Formats: sequence, C-alpha cells, structure tokens
Amino acid sequence: MLEKALVLIKPDSYERGLHSEIFQRIEESNLKIVARKILMLTEEMIRAYQPVLNEPSEFGEGWKNEVILALTRLPVEILIVEGDDAILKISLLKRQMRAEYCYGCDYQSRVIFNLIHSADNISELENNINILFPEIAS
Repeated sequence: MLEKALVLIKPDSYERGLHSEIFQRIEESNLKIVARKILMLTEEMIRAYQPVLNEPSEFGEGWKNEVILALTRLPVEILIVEGDDAILKISLLKRQMRAEYCYGCDYQSRVIFNLIHSADNISELENNINILFPEIAS
C-alpha cells in the first residue's frame, strides 16, 4: 500500500557520519523523499511529538532530559518519504540501525538513543507531521 512516513534524522547521525547510510537505506527500500527540511527543535515540539516524555516514568526523569538535550543541541533533518509500506519500512530501518549502531545502551536505565525517529502508525504519523512539518499537513 502506497503511504507516507516521517523520518527525523537526529544530530548524532551526522556527528557519527551515519546520515549517508540512512539516505542509502531509504533509497534501497524503494522509498522516495518527497519533502525535506532542517529544523531546530524546541522542548515543546519534542514533548508534543513524543508524548511519552510527558508521562510518569518508573525510571525517573533523567532519561527524558537526556532525550530533550540530545534533540535540542543541534538542528535535525526531517524527511517525508513515500512508497509501498513506508511506515513499516522506516520502522524496520530504525530498529536495524539501533541494533547495529546502538550507543548509550544502558538497559538498566532503559536509555536507548536511536539515530532516527519515525512514526510507527498512521495516527502517530499525522501527529508528527502536524507538529514537525505543518506546511504539508492536510
């Protein structure tokens, strides 16, 4: 099924020189980039597109602050890709890259930093687009 997916490439992907690999894997997945922009995120934007940061956590608040700091210290690149099963393909890409390049993997505190963020379903996708790419929201 032809659909769109949002990909947020995090600053660490660029710092670690992995952004080119992300673009290559998107292309190899037969997905087309239909929109692209660079954006400096605010804490409010992050909390809006990742609502889990607003919920109580049995692991405390420290990890939430790490996520916010990691995403606000440098600009991020946001892509809208399109193709057959785009959401599934990008979700798989996110998991594959986390498994291959995981850093900060402290399973005791449950802090895991992904190189990209993606919406895992249509509802989350629409929410993310409305917050991060409002100029193309329908």
